[in-house]
Amino acid sequence: MSGVRSSVTSALVAASLSLVGCGAVGTAQTDLRDAVDARQSAMNECYQVALTRDDSIAGDVDVRLAMAQGTTQVRDVSLVRSEVEDETLTSCLRSELGDVGIEQAPGLDIEVDYTLRLQQGRP
Repeated sequence: MSGVRSSVTSALVAASLSLVGCGAVGTAQTDLRDAVDARQSAMNECYQVALTRDDSIAGDVDVRLAMAQGTTQVRDVSLVRSEVEDETLTSCLRSELGDVGIEQAPGLDIEVDYTLRLQQGRP
């Protein structure tokens, strides 16, 4: 894999907030996105390890992060859809995302869907 770099990029797909009012969410959605982005290095490590098992792994992994009202830690990370058939990799990604936390708790339960794009590219 000399000369090949790989990456996991995250894209906000949708947020289902059962809007009682945007004010109740505050900055939680943006803060959560920033916290997910901060885990980029750890998620890339998951991908690097997976590539040692199978260097053809690539594709999108859709996950849903759930946070409970009044809490600052992700309470659940569920796999919504995956183009990647590597349970060890998806488990590692879910574990890394499960460590995500934000400073200010949302005023209501939120769920945010992300697409993680796993791809190899040339530097």
